[in-house]
Amino acid sequence: MTHHVNQGPRQRDLLYSAAGLLLPLAAAMCALPILIQALGLTRFGLLMMMMAGVLYLSVLDLGIGTAITYWLSRRNSSADESGGVIGSATTVVLVIGLFVGAAMLYFAPRLASLVGDADLLADVTLALRVLGLAAAPVLLGALYSGVLAAEQRFWELNWIRSLMGVLSYAGPAAASLWMPSLSLSCAVLVAVRAIWAALLFRECHRLAPIRLSGAVDAVLTLRPLLRFGAWLTVSNLVGPIMMYMDRFYLGLVRSAEDVARYVTPYEIATRLTLLPAAVMPVLFPAFVRLFANRDTRMPPSALPMQTAFWIATACALAAGSLSFGAPAVIKIIGGGELAEDSVKVLRILLAATLLNCLAQVHFAQVQSTGRTDLIAKVHLVEVCLYIPALLLLLDILGIVGVALAWALRASIDAGVFCRMAGSNEDAVQRQRSRTLFWGVAMYSLLITVSAFGSAQWLDVLVLAIPLLVCFGVFANFRSQGALMRSLRAIWRV
Repeated sequence: MTHHVNQGPRQRDLLYSAAGLLLPLAAAMCALPILIQALGLTRFGLLMMMMAGVLYLSVLDLGIGTAITYWLSRRNSSADESGGVIGSATTVVLVIGLFVGAAMLYFAPRLASLVGDADLLADVTLALRVLGLAAAPVLLGALYSGVLAAEQRFWELNWIRSLMGVLSYAGPAAASLWMPSLSLSCAVLVAVRAIWAALLFRECHRLAPIRLSGAVDAVLTLRPLLRFGAWLTVSNLVGPIMMYMDRFYLGLVRSAEDVARYVTPYEIATRLTLLPAAVMPVLFPAFVRLFANRDTRMPPSALPMQTAFWIATACALAAGSLSFGAPAVIKIIGGGELAEDSVKVLRILLAATLLNCLAQVHFAQVQSTGRTDLIAKVHLVEVCLYIPALLLLLDILGIVGVALAWALRASIDAGVFCRMAGSNEDAVQRQRSRTLFWGVAMYSLLITVSAFGSAQWLDVLVLAIPLLVCFGVFANFRSQGALMRSLRAIWRV
């Protein structure tokens, strides 16, 4: 099996990964207003919850997808050996997917009854049963994406991701114009995911012929990967609960309209994570090699620090711009149907997402050292703090309180992972990393304060600070000739 990962991440890989996320973003921005108008706030809120549920299904693979990426990045295996391991992983993941799908078919009526709207009961029940068919394709797609990422096949990975991302929004939007039905929109999502998994399988099979095996043999073959993925599974289960529990709990205790008023700014704010989502799959195999001492062309701590700096700078500029134009953005997306609280929610979540973007770099840094147990333990502690905060703040402040609880969790996440990642850095890089974290934290606090203030100068300050920082950084780097050297260090390890 040819290991392109040994060549290190390339500039074009980052561009492929960015394009694979920007195209779905454009589709989402066009589709969301159509979905709101065609489905109405109630059905739209339920559809967003179901789409989040589809994303959550990918964490039920026992950590095998990330473990495969980690395994392929650390060793040079033959095509025959890699094909056998991938085939065993396919067998295990397929069994899990079928089991999860069957469970969703069985529990669909009980889950639908939680909606509390008799007029929607039949449509929601059918939609949940249809979504059960997406379990196996989602899990298989996550597995094959890990294989392609480890092999640096980012062109293949991202044109398929782009197609899937665009159709995931455009498909339900088109279906809702024909018939405002949740079950029809979910059927389109399932078809898109099935096509996505089939295309990824084809690309992986070209790299190494995938040989399926029996379930028992597959578990025995994957025993080392399952040990790596055990703690990762805990983290994968708890992490998305904290990411998506807000909208699900909001839907249980409040109306679907409140879910829509919260989810719409949430979807806008979390688009900031597209940058780390584009960069980190490319750099994660490089992080693994660096901390495994397989690549000594750069000190192990330099690449993560430079990555964190550029991601924080770019995301701060985007967060400041969106915060400044938050009222106009909400009006354009919501078409006047969203309340003023949605503007506050957007600004709070922009601050939280900025910290979350920084945390993703440190998260990958810790994960690349193989310490998945530390990540899982942090998430277990966080969920114990997050749930009481969510319940309390929702009762006091409504959807604004939900956003504050999410921001509190993101702040703890970023601070803890920054400190944990510092244990693998030298003293200089550790100090720089902490300085960067506190700078981002203070700016995020300013954005949060602007959500509750009415002074125009505060909004201008939120926009001006990242602009001034970017101007100073680029002017300083240009005078020292260090800008391109820093960027090349990320693109060429």
